[in-house]
Amino acid sequence: MLYSSYQLLALPELAASDYHQRALSNADHLAVLHARWADLTGRADRDRYDQLVMDALPEEYRHDDLGPKATWLWRDLRAAEAAGLDAVEVIQAAVRSNTLADARSVAGVLLKRLSLIVGPLVPLPRKPWADQPRQFDNPELAEHEAALRQAMAERADRLGEHAVQASPAWAVQALGPVPEDPVVRLDWQRRATTIATYRELYGVGDDREVIGREVIGREPTENAPEMRAAWHDAFAAITRTDGVDVRELPDRSLEHMRASYKSETGWAPPHVGKQLRDVRLGAATMRLKAIRAEEEARIATDPAAAARHADIAATARELEAKYRQREPCWAE
Repeated sequence: MLYSSYQLLALPELAASDYHQRALSNADHLAVLHARWADLTGRADRDRYDQLVMDALPEEYRHDDLGPKATWLWRDLRAAEAAGLDAVEVIQAAVRSNTLADARSVAGVLLKRLSLIVGPLVPLPRKPWADQPRQFDNPELAEHEAALRQAMAERADRLGEHAVQASPAWAVQALGPVPEDPVVRLDWQRRATTIATYRELYGVGDDREVIGREVIGREPTENAPEMRAAWHDAFAAITRTDGVDVRELPDRSLEHMRASYKSETGWAPPHVGKQLRDVRLGAATMRLKAIRAEEEARIATDPAAAARHADIAATARELEAKYRQREPCWAE
């Protein structure tokens, strides 16, 4: 049986440390361990972020309830920290960027401002779990949190060791065969540990033969900053990708590629998907309009109304014909 971090303190029969060891021994899976750690640290992070926002707000707004949008504020602050920014400076910049006088929702305004700051950011390599402690007033909670981090680190190491011994398909496809040289093999194992950690944490992939980023799936959205940071770590560890790898290219090469893109692709025919869609949509719209107008003319009892609907139908048929004439030009 697994216990939450706070249930551990409520059970009287055994010492909390005994429950810690029992629970950890029964939860040797990163998804389970991390869920418990995230539940424990998430409370601490939310309290910290709430205090940061209140400290950054002008005095007259500090007593307002941030409401359900606070959840998204904490998400963006986590994303900012994952990208190496200081959460205090980020929230202060969002607050000071403009007035809050006309804001109907302070949290909504801050969320929009934070999204402009956080949106373009890419997560930095994550710190090891050993370097991600949280502060707790209760020493038993602090001890339990440290034990969870240690258990996750040990589990991740075992995943890397297993990859070296078993050579699963995903590891070979992403990293190549296990090297014979001990030094190179250690680097291979380190990379495999990072990839395997992401796969087990978020239940991504299986042992089928896939290549590149398919080993870890698509990049998560900004709505999951922790998962997105772990994905970037795993992708950086992959040495065999299914696309052009430009990670090791110098800045000048990237700038040259960007500057020459227009001339390199100038020979290609223009993309006319939008024009073709518009032409077909226009023809379909005019056809429906003509059908409706023709029916209106048929059932009209007033000769003037019937004539008016007939004119509309005739005009719609002419426009439909013109659209149909233009369609082959874009479809070729």
